[in-house]
Amino acid sequence: MQLEQHCERLNADMDRLGRLHEETPHPYKNGYTTQDFTEAPPSPPKLEQPAWWHFLWSPAQRRLEEENQRRQATFDEDYRDWEWRKAEHDAAEFARYQRESEGVWHDPDAMEQTLRDRLEEIDWPRETAIDFDLGSDVSTIAVDIDLPCEDEMPDRYWAMPTKQVRLTPRKLSDTRQRKLYRNHVHGIAFRVLGAVPQAAGF
Repeated sequence: MQLEQHCERLNADMDRLGRLHEETPHPYKNGYTTQDFTEAPPSPPKLEQPAWWHFLWSPAQRRLEEENQRRQATFDEDYRDWEWRKAEHDAAEFARYQRESEGVWHDPDAMEQTLRDRLEEIDWPRETAIDFDLGSDVSTIAVDIDLPCEDEMPDRYWAMPTKQVRLTPRKLSDTRQRKLYRNHVHGIAFRVLGAVPQAAGF
């Protein structure tokens, strides 16, 4: 039932706020796994085959040949563009692999860019602004996290009363709200700390 699934999604979104720490990658999982280019190449053109009467009427045969040439030329151009996009993607993936696998161990710029990329890739359930400073000797890091206020946390969950086709909000207790907020801010910190050693070569 769609309404029931919607109710489950709403509550799952709220539950995720308090379980961010579970999404922290393993500390020994470092480096970068290159991503494949997922765009399919353009399909070859469907060239029209001449009918018997094309051979009897040269203007028709000429138009058919011109149309086939136009389709082939369009395909050739589209395929060259696709090859160019694939080459750019592969080159960028290789460069990132080199930067995250080797550069982070000795290059401060590679450390900074890698950490910035990793933090931007985190799928936060709520907008979370983060800034950092690697310091002058890149042996330490200072992280500034714009944490939400407690009143920004949801104050209710949703339920479907028996034999009723509607959603009913149920207010969270003060204790459960405080626990949700505590788990959320701790989860943010834990998730950020989990990204630092992976990205900065620490």
